[in-house]
Amino acid sequence: MMKWHCHDPNAKGTIDMTLGNGPCTNAAWGTIGCCYQGDNGAGCNRDNLLSDADDMADYRFRTLEDCPGHDFFQEPRSVPTTTTTSTSTTTTETPGPWIVGETEVFYDNFTDYDTFRDQWIVEVTPDPHNNELQYYTDRKDNADIVDETLVLTAKRENFGHRQYTSGRVVSKYAFKYGKVEVVAKTPAGRGLWPAIWLLPEEEVYGGWPRSGEIDIFEGRGQNPQEMLSTIHFGPLWPNNQYLHGPNIQSDCDYTTDFHKWTLEWTPNELVYSFDDEVTYIQSLDTVIDSYYGNNWQQPFDQYFHIILNTAIGGDFVDGPDANDEWSYPEAEFQIDSIKITPFSDIIDPTQTTCESSANCDNCKPDTATCSGTNNYERYKLLSEPVNPVQCTANTAKSKTDLCWGMKWFCHDPNAQIPFNWGSMDVCNGKWETIGCCYSGDNGAGCNQASLSSDVSDLGAKVYEITGECSNRRGQDSSASIIKLGGDLSVSCEAI
Repeated sequence: MMKWHCHDPNAKGTIDMTLGNGPCTNAAWGTIGCCYQGDNGAGCNRDNLLSDADDMADYRFRTLEDCPGHDFFQEPRSVPTTTTTSTSTTTTETPGPWIVGETEVFYDNFTDYDTFRDQWIVEVTPDPHNNELQYYTDRKDNADIVDETLVLTAKRENFGHRQYTSGRVVSKYAFKYGKVEVVAKTPAGRGLWPAIWLLPEEEVYGGWPRSGEIDIFEGRGQNPQEMLSTIHFGPLWPNNQYLHGPNIQSDCDYTTDFHKWTLEWTPNELVYSFDDEVTYIQSLDTVIDSYYGNNWQQPFDQYFHIILNTAIGGDFVDGPDANDEWSYPEAEFQIDSIKITPFSDIIDPTQTTCESSANCDNCKPDTATCSGTNNYERYKLLSEPVNPVQCTANTAKSKTDLCWGMKWFCHDPNAQIPFNWGSMDVCNGKWETIGCCYSGDNGAGCNQASLSSDVSDLGAKVYEITGECSNRRGQDSSASIIKLGGDLSVSCEAI
């Protein structure tokens, strides 16, 4: 089996384990070499063979995310547990997900390489998604601990069938709700695509994106003042969906110093911040997509783990080209620390309320003190965030366009499903304004300011109920009468 995986051309067509730190490199040759003796391995040391086979299985799983049963078998993820007595300290491993941030604050300070490898998987990915150019390796050249800092380094070099390498790491621990804070200095350079994001620990609702993805931060190395936050969900590609926040513009080049990216996550909302300034709030008190039936919060009601990486090229960035050069350490993604605070520590329990909504027949979450068809628990964050983003009228639209949009929302039968906008004050309380849209000139004689004001009220209600404002995949905000209120400017505060 070892000989086939290491040296058979058919096996190399799937994954070449002789590259980088692969288990078939010369460093492991002494063990594999004994398999080529005349006794076909009968004289090999069994423990050494099993150890190298374990390395091979781990490498394959990190690269291809499969575990073929004819050669390997998959064990459940193990959770390290430390027990201390008056005479000794022992560490044992218990099968199951490693959940953190449930009852106490969890810190990951990247103190040394061995601890880092205990807590993170360094992925090996020869063929990444999104038309990216890099080969993710598990070499220290691409992912290392330097001066108590995790350093992910993107490089231009020939490796396997690619001309670039980089680092991508996945936490072995996961959390649900609470606050995660990542202090990092992101890379500068054309074609670099750094990201801080979350994927589900278990794919309860199916493969990507059905079980969700939360992008806390995505940046472009050539535009070191811009950043974006997004959630992904819904059915399989090509019908997958996403909702994004505004284009965020910082008042500094954030790649020159360490800054903090934060996500506060409750059953009701996702609150994104940069250097403690709120940048976007995504409501979860809604049916995010019809794929999930009429269930609120899904798929963002499960445990998620953290991913840190620097991609190269791809659909999100321009470049790199042959003449692009990166300088170091500027092109390094340096992560200083991660802190996860429990959900119970970030909410004000005295402000928790039982709310009711007519906009669902399966409101969530249910608790012992708040349940029922239309009831749900509403939590209030201690930070009392205010959404800096508003859903307003698209001022680029003509009076006729605004009229057509208002008439559709308020009076078209298709627009009333599933929300009866026509019965709400934003429609029936605005009849005089809307009424002018029904004049023979299709609204050309309406007052522009009055129309824009009423459309903005409509946008605010749409945003309140659905958490959306023409910011879903496939929706062109320039074509809608409502849109997120432009780019958001934030201030830098070096950490």
